[in-house]
Amino acid sequence: MASTFKSGSPQKFSLAKLLEEARKRQTCGTKLSSPILARCSRSQVKTNPIESAPPLIPLTCKTDVKLYCKNQLFLRIAENGAVGGTPDYTCPYAMLQVQSVSINTVLIYSPKVNLYLAMDSNGKLYSRDCPNDEAMFHHVHELNDFHTFASNKYYKETLHDMFVALKNDGNTRKATKTIRLHKASQFLMISMNNCK
Repeated sequence: MASTFKSGSPQKFSLAKLLEEARKRQTCGTKLSSPILARCSRSQVKTNPIESAPPLIPLTCKTDVKLYCKNQLFLRIAENGAVGGTPDYTCPYAMLQVQSVSINTVLIYSPKVNLYLAMDSNGKLYSRDCPNDEAMFHHVHELNDFHTFASNKYYKETLHDMFVALKNDGNTRKATKTIRLHKASQFLMISMNNCK
């Protein structure tokens, strides 16, 4: 589902706002309408610790996936923490977990190396062992069935947000030079839950 863009007054998300929203939903028993949460039963919903977060933690649904970029590479986090792409479908470092924190907000985690994908203010992708606001991504299921992941911390709801993207050589593309429509920024989410 594509997001609605409002010119002039970009909506900013803060970690505190997301936590407050999750607490309200926990109290009211409201279901979150994320594409990932929609596929999860109540037994699959777990809590996930977020760095510098208040005691109550947002609901998280975990989905095992491989993220296949439109330029024919799988996103991977290597053993040394380096982020990049690989053409090898069987690469164990390409097995990732998308954890839904709130509506259209996710964490991307590598269970193989116990690291989270994150993006700094310069648009550089890196990995870290504990999630924080730089590790949260605004997830949009585009009209062409591909998915985009923009930095939630620096999300401005414009065409030139900072997206997770891969170059053809397997290196990460600097997010300040990415756009939503570029093939380097678009990923298929291949669910591995149905492949076991």
